[in-house]
Amino acid sequence: METASAAMSPGLSWESANPSDEKLGIAPYEQTSWEVKRLGCLLSVFVPYELATQLLEQLTGVRIRDSSLWNWIQQAGQRAKLIWEERLTAMESGEEVAKEAMSAELQTLMMVLSADGVMAPKVVWRA
Repeated sequence: METASAAMSPGLSWESANPSDEKLGIAPYEQTSWEVKRLGCLLSVFVPYELATQLLEQLTGVRIRDSSLWNWIQQAGQRAKLIWEERLTAMESGEEVAKEAMSAELQTLMMVLSADGVMAPKVVWRA
């Protein structure tokens, strides 16, 4: 007897049609992959949390509360802070800190910063 997934997608095995959590980057007891979390965090850079959760659901079918998105952003911020502190400590101790790779085209672009609900002066940095 043919499985439902094989009938719906000829030529695909069960494993390729239903990848494991490990292949999706989902940690034990975690219900959302890092790709979905990243997309949610990126959306919240441009729109408020409530709208970001609605867009995330439209794009991925994943429904979350805005407080969950806020928690994802807090986690991402903590990871970024740890990386920053490690690099700062390395620099202070005289170690060479490797720069992140960046294409020449990307280096010529202007950086734009935004803050939701914050009054900040416009600043333009050029390298």
